[in-house]
Amino acid sequence: MEVIDLARQRNNPVYQLVALLEELGEAVAVTDRLAHLVHINLSAQRMLGIVGEEIAGASLAEWVEELAAAPNVELALSEYAMIPRGPNGERTVTLRQRNGGTNRADFLVCRTELGDAAICVCLFRDLSEINRAQEQMLDAQRLVRSILHNTSEGYVLIDASGMITDINPAFEAMCGRNAMDLLDSRFDRLFDGRDKKTIEGLVTKLEKGRTASAEIGFQGANGESRLGLFKGAPLFDARDERVGIFGLITDVTEAKERERKIEQLAYFDPLTELANRSLLRDKLEQATLFSQRSQRKFALLFLDLDRFKHVNDTYNHPLGDQVLQEVAQRIRQVVRRSDVVSRFGGDEFVIGLVEPKRIEDVALVAEKLLEIVARPVALDDKTVHITTSIGISVFPDDASSVDELIRNADLAMYQAKEEGRARYSYFTETLNDRVRRRREMERQMRQALENEEFVLHYQPKVDGNNGRIIGAEALIRWQSPAMGFVSPADFIPLAEETGMIVPIGEWVLKQASKQIREWKRQGLQLVPVAVNVSGMQLHHPEFKPQLQKMLAKSDMVTEWLELEITESTLMKDVELTIALLHELRGMGFMLSVDDFGTGYSSFSYLTRFPINILKIDQSFVCDLPDKKSAITIVSAIANMAKSLGLKTVAEGVETREQAEFLTRLGCDQLQGYFYSRPVPADDFARLLEKGAIVP
Repeated sequence: MEVIDLARQRNNPVYQLVALLEELGEAVAVTDRLAHLVHINLSAQRMLGIVGEEIAGASLAEWVEELAAAPNVELALSEYAMIPRGPNGERTVTLRQRNGGTNRADFLVCRTELGDAAICVCLFRDLSEINRAQEQMLDAQRLVRSILHNTSEGYVLIDASGMITDINPAFEAMCGRNAMDLLDSRFDRLFDGRDKKTIEGLVTKLEKGRTASAEIGFQGANGESRLGLFKGAPLFDARDERVGIFGLITDVTEAKERERKIEQLAYFDPLTELANRSLLRDKLEQATLFSQRSQRKFALLFLDLDRFKHVNDTYNHPLGDQVLQEVAQRIRQVVRRSDVVSRFGGDEFVIGLVEPKRIEDVALVAEKLLEIVARPVALDDKTVHITTSIGISVFPDDASSVDELIRNADLAMYQAKEEGRARYSYFTETLNDRVRRRREMERQMRQALENEEFVLHYQPKVDGNNGRIIGAEALIRWQSPAMGFVSPADFIPLAEETGMIVPIGEWVLKQASKQIREWKRQGLQLVPVAVNVSGMQLHHPEFKPQLQKMLAKSDMVTEWLELEITESTLMKDVELTIALLHELRGMGFMLSVDDFGTGYSSFSYLTRFPINILKIDQSFVCDLPDKKSAITIVSAIANMAKSLGLKTVAEGVETREQAEFLTRLGCDQLQGYFYSRPVPADDFARLLEKGAIVP
């Protein structure tokens, strides 16, 4: 019986085989030994482009070029069945398409005997889809490789033993080495030894099959230290065994530096690199929480540099900035790393001693700070002397919050200044009340200039021989609507400390010169009017321009306006002061030395100062004529003034005996309550009309 007939019998093994192959979904054709088609399933028909009616009597050689070319089809078919190729015995053949094209396919032949008949079961596997898939995979691989080799991030492929097997140019550039040096070298040896633990932790995670990332230090192209962000992922084979590591590394050195600068700006003072207010508050909030949990106290020190404004005014702001930087460095030397040091603003510093061993040790720290800040600061060709006043408050004894702690230390600092500066003071409730009143006075004083609450009174200077008025001193008075009469002894020191003395002193000069012009307009006999000039005002850069403006309005100012400077002011930065005084004398101003005898000037210095008048301090005059030491001092001053060609003024004269003694001694001018208290301008005008005062 023919094979084709066998294939149509349901109970025949050939039929059963054909039915089974139909179920498999493979492209299958059944032929006899001469390659005549017995059966071909739908998958094979689609692959070969055969329709059902073409099967009868057809030979497989019509579609398989290798069979068509064989001299003996039966032998060729047998050879395909007998000689296996490939892992499953496949051989590749060329299939002719119905449209004239060709296609490559794997060709598997199984020859068997069924009864008396020999059949060949042929399986086809279309290689076009497989090839396309393989090409797509290769294209994808090439694309990925191209991306990895052209990305700005460093790419590295590491095998299971930790050796580098592939890198990209970016990785070469980062390390400053070429591929020949890097390939087949150990990955972990490329990085900074300080990051050994970090790398070990990274590798451990990757070996466990987890992705991992870490910041690792490495040596850059120029040998400098760089910082890289490494991101790695494990690679597995088909058997799920780890075969290596895929890694990307990004140079984050500049990014980290930008972050550091942003953080520096956000939390640190740019001039001193100390913590700013924001970071200070954060640290102090943490300290208060720790203190509450541990029941341990901590202290806050508020430092304010004494008369720092004078440094800026005398020299310049750049030099003042250098002084602040030096002070910041010195403070760091005293405190511990666990303490917080902040530049609170301007010339103010705040220190949080957050973990003192004993709260009593805070005073020792304050003493060290006073000493180290007071050391001379040598800058370029200048030496600056600076001191600081320190206020101390303790948490939780003096405050229940950070704001209150800072405020109370600030109050204690002001108390230290009132006590003479260059010292420390603890906060107390009594201090709280006193400083609160002082702060209110400062606020009112700032408004007083705007509201024209200040006035000048004038105290006459007389010739002791006949009582004739030969001069006057302008003295400021303050009648506050809120506080009533405020003594100059209270507000002048505060004005000097806060810097308000400069605008107040400017107002006094303008008002006195204005009053002189008014008396001139009234036809009164003018006398020189002395105006006190503070050290801060004298050295202020706007002082000379202010005087020049006054001269531009009226040249009579220099004839009748006398500038009075204290002896202590003269002895601060002597050379600079001498130069300033010569400039003032060159402008035509008369110069007098106030409170003479209370300072440390010597005869040699007096010969160098271009002054006209010495004022004998009232502390010596008040003991005349009974106290021998006072007589000796006053007589020495008067004789020295005569020898230098200087006039003398004795202030604080309150009795006839004092006036007569000083007159006999040869003092040129006398000033004091014995002749007149300081009086308003209109009252002084009436005194000028009289011309003399005879008590």
